[in-house]
Amino acid sequence: MFAYEHYDIVPDVVCMAKAIAGGVPMGATIASEDLYDKLEIGEHNITFGGNPLACAAANATIDIIIEEKLIENSAKQGEKIISNLSKFSEESNVIREVRGKGLMIGIEYKKKTQKILDQAEKMGVLLLKTGLTVVRIVPPLIINDNQVKKVLEVVRKISE
Repeated sequence: MFAYEHYDIVPDVVCMAKAIAGGVPMGATIASEDLYDKLEIGEHNITFGGNPLACAAANATIDIIIEEKLIENSAKQGEKIISNLSKFSEESNVIREVRGKGLMIGIEYKKKTQKILDQAEKMGVLLLKTGLTVVRIVPPLIINDNQVKKVLEVVRKISE
């Protein structure tokens, strides 16, 4: 569920927000017992602390993520996108590198990307700009095979 779980590390602190409550404003901070015990009252505060609506939304969201195996879907669909784009990048004159983990994917181009983003949007795929030459693909965890196929077709067309 968390990026650190892919690596041989155990964090002292994990901060999470946005998706944790399915669109309801919420954030959470998890700290190791060692670190947490050292905090004095008032040293750590939260914006939506104790909000029953946000907590209920987070519980429901986490239940759905687990029940619908959205983490597994993220790994499967992300691997499909990354491997296909990596193969395509080998024959592309404009893609420098494809990188990512799960459904957090970056395509680094050898040129500025604004026109690429505009073309993708006209073709029905929203991509995000990161700096001048990197495009992010960060679809929802529920992305399906047909939607992955569409993303790959659009990225291939706009990257020719």
